[in-house]
Amino acid sequence: MSQRILVVALLMIMGLAIGSFLGTLVLRLPAGKPVVLSRSSCPNCGRKLTPIELIQATVDGMISRKFGRIVNITSTSVKAPIPALGLSNGARTGLTGFIAGLARQTAKHNVTINNLLPGSFLTDRTRQTIAGFAKAAGLTEEQAAAERLRTIPAGRLGDPAEFGEACAYLCSAQASYVTGQNFLIDGGAYPGTF
Repeated sequence: MSQRILVVALLMIMGLAIGSFLGTLVLRLPAGKPVVLSRSSCPNCGRKLTPIELIQATVDGMISRKFGRIVNITSTSVKAPIPALGLSNGARTGLTGFIAGLARQTAKHNVTINNLLPGSFLTDRTRQTIAGFAKAAGLTEEQAAAERLRTIPAGRLGDPAEFGEACAYLCSAQASYVTGQNFLIDGGAYPGTF
């Protein structure tokens, strides 16, 4: 999980026709940076696609095959806004609302749609954020990291492999009864009950 966009490689090759072939779609779109398909990779596209458009482009093929898994990787900001994310908080929450309705329509076709809401994981992005916080607060990076860890009941950052395993489960046949859900993966940092 990094700032790179995680989209199945076939999407860039097959463009909007991918829904006919794809069984799983995992989306991680940083706020304000939609996927841009070039004319060479998608002759009928050449425009920006939002997560909703990508889902619309793939879900019918999944429904016709009676199998599909869509996982949106959003943020804990869906549950509790993060001040530094600004408008991204609203965009992610809007996507979550759209998914809640759509997932309940596609479930009868064995097409599930869920959201992963990651907290702090040990990634380059987290290291950059901690370094920036340290500089702004006049702390060492070690002090800033310790301060971050104090906000996580697990006392550590998540391992990207843990995130990948959770995502793999949601993409599996074994997750056919799980749909329209928001999975927090944050080491207990979210303080709410629901």
